[in-house]
Amino acid sequence: MPRSVDHQPDQLLSQGAADLGAPASHESGPIVCAAVGHRSATACAREGLCLLKLWRQRVSDRRELFELTDAELHDFGATRCEVMREYGKPFWRA
Repeated sequence: MPRSVDHQPDQLLSQGAADLGAPASHESGPIVCAAVGHRSATACAREGLCLLKLWRQRVSDRRELFELTDAELHDFGATRCEVMREYGKPFWRA
């Protein structure tokens, strides 16, 4: 049966994997990500990587918009004000 690991940063920094209840062998069963239910640590890591890629893409897209001229923005119906509003958003906000 899968076991759950609580993801608390200070606990992870102050304790080793053995102290966190990591299984000593495959007989204990896979560890699951407590934050998302019964999913493997690999699935959680994959989801985390996808999220990081999304955030990087947002930063890149917003930078490209910011670098467009007013005439280029006008071509697709955007204003400098709208671009500045989008550019000012943190990377984690859609």
